[in-house]
Amino acid sequence: MKNVFIQSFKLLIMAAVQLAIVFLLSQNEKLSFLIHESAYMMVGFLAISMFLIHLLNIKAFKSDTYERGGQLFAAITTRLLLSMSFVLVMAYLGIEDKLTFIFNFFVLYLSYMLFEIITIMSNLREISAGTDKASKND
Repeated sequence: MKNVFIQSFKLLIMAAVQLAIVFLLSQNEKLSFLIHESAYMMVGFLAISMFLIHLLNIKAFKSDTYERGGQLFAAITTRLLLSMSFVLVMAYLGIEDKLTFIFNFFVLYLSYMLFEIITIMSNLREISAGTDKASKND
């Protein structure tokens, strides 16, 4: 359970760092063209959706080994569908500068995906180590 809090805290720190980067780039006159006006909304949406996916992954690692792969795939699919829905809603609402919006969203999406991959890899190592110890005791 302690690991869950640490990973959630890391997710919160990552969102705060992203918000700081967006703020600093948008305040710089030379680099402000790189940041879309809805970048803060993107960071918020991705942080919230990633936290929900993170909770789903925690459930997956507590479940049976045979169900784990399906639940992880469901988490990835859910994140992808939520992200596509967000982009479609924003496009429907008529955002300006769509290329910058897509670039910003893509960069943020990849950073959260990297966080999820790192989290899953660290959990797999712990589970693998626990499984190896259990099989040696048999």
